Amino acid sequence: MWWIVLATQMVGAGTQDSLGVARAARHAQARFESYRIDHLPWTDADGRAEPCDERVGRFCFWYDPSDAWRPAPEAPAIQRARLELVRALDSLAALLPGDGWIAGQRVRYLVDAGDTAAAMDAARACRAAAWWCAALAGYALHEARRYATADSAFGAALAAMPAERRCRWTDLSVLLDDLRGTYHRLSCAGRDSLARRIWWLADPLYLVPGNERRTEHFARHVLNALQDDARPPDGVRWEGDSRELLLRYGWPAGYERERPSPVDIMEGNRSVMAHFAPHSRDFMPPARFVLSPDAIRQDAWDLDPARPVSSYAPPYATTFHELPHQVAVFRRADAIVVVASYDVRAPEDSAAQAERIRQVQAALVLQRSPEARRVMVRGTGATPTGVLLAFAPAESTLVSLETLDTADSTRAARARFWLPVTPHDSGVTLSDPLLFRVERPDSLPSSLPEAVGAALGSAGVDPGERVGVFWETYGLASHPEPFRVTLTLTRESASFLRRIAEWTGLARPEDRYVSLSWDEPPVGSLVYPRALALALPGATPGRYVLEITLKMQGQPIAATTRNIVIESEK
Repeated sequence: MWWIVLATQMVGAGTQDSLGVARAARHAQARFESYRIDHLPWTDADGRAEPCDERVGRFCFWYDPSDAWRPAPEAPAIQRARLELVRALDSLAALLPGDGWIAGQRVRYLVDAGDTAAAMDAARACRAAAWWCAALAGYALHEARRYATADSAFGAALAAMPAERRCRWTDLSVLLDDLRGTYHRLSCAGRDSLARRIWWLADPLYLVPGNERRTEHFARHVLNALQDDARPPDGVRWEGDSRELLLRYGWPAGYERERPSPVDIMEGNRSVMAHFAPHSRDFMPPARFVLSPDAIRQDAWDLDPARPVSSYAPPYATTFHELPHQVAVFRRADAIVVVASYDVRAPEDSAAQAERIRQVQAALVLQRSPEARRVMVRGTGATPTGVLLAFAPAESTLVSLETLDTADSTRAARARFWLPVTPHDSGVTLSDPLLFRVERPDSLPSSLPEAVGAALGSAGVDPGERVGVFWETYGLASHPEPFRVTLTLTRESASFLRRIAEWTGLARPEDRYVSLSWDEPPVGSLVYPRALALALPGATPGRYVLEITLKMQGQPIAATTRNIVIESEK
């Protein structure tokens, strides 16, 4: 590794030539990256002859729906070469402590080596421009998963950096879909309000302190700046298309050399394939959600589209999936109680996998806007299912139910959507139905705390399972008359074509699977709890709608619904 030896000899000679020191640092970095390319694992280019999924400048980009690629262990020769490079940069930084390029490369390659503690020390030792040293600190802290502190460091960097650069770093246009044109036309100051809402929604998990998607964005800007006068790991000159790929998909998780064809060998060509992190998700919110958060319905936010505009893989979890759950709202005076239960098992999980769960961290978060006070309730457990309760003002809000479960690895899951809350009035109203386990049909819960203790982790029900339904009725004290309650369970039409046939009269609507009605005597209480058990023998797997209605003389019909999924046989 003669390029390292040359750099250290220069330091040892005591040279104070700042240009010579800078040249030696750049020479050492370029030689290391060339050496790394020569020791990358090989891969065949078979299957990549088809057209690109997307062309980004000079680069051909493919989306891998299988997420099957995993980085190979790094060659020990590369590890040794990097260690020598870091030692040379340490010595050169001692000669030229105010050089921002050398300071940045020290932090970068320490992070590259997985030594984030040393990277943070190197960032603290930076004596370059204040904004750049703060940005390096933010980058090192982000890589150390200290996202809240990284957020503060990047905030200090943005406040101190030149206005033109700050405008570039805070420009989110390249990460947005249909909002890109509108956002790009705004002035830097005019983007602030929209950016706050975007980052509020883009935070992968509120239960993780800080906003790791936002700090990832600024960390990518640091890496882009580090490529000035530096040799990229793929050997391709760093230009605008390289920057776009970095900002959209992050720094590659690994590289491979493509085996050259005979023509490539004759012409001296070599090609490097970059792979981005597996299990990446597109956490940036779609335009319709940014403009109207109340448009975020349950199961409407797809974090894994076929062709994401951008992606990020939170390093604290090996996978990130939609969280099976049920959420129900109950009235209490001028507030609400939000009951949220969850089941961390993804649909493909087996019972054996669930038994390996060691710990589940969970959080229920309610917040109606980025500026509003956040209500967060946390919980921990050692079983796949759990339930959380939050007291909040009686107003519509964004709800995010989140979990991190640890078994053989750590997996993240969430359910995030807008929760509409109807203002309290003097009429008769119903709470949401809450599904619960039925231990004994002759001993059903008579209060909300009892029902919560038996709540199902989701709205999924096994075939033949007996399921309990709990709900509350409000306003009966002001209307002390008898009333009629009707409960129906109707299967949703199996397909769009089936619904068309029903609408046109070519097919009869599917019959109600369950239909019950009964009369209730006058009730004088402010809150009237009710529970019953449903047996579902022989129910066809599929999606059903449970509806409860209350009809009282002289009052509008009160109604509430819950979607239920009867699972297929396993």
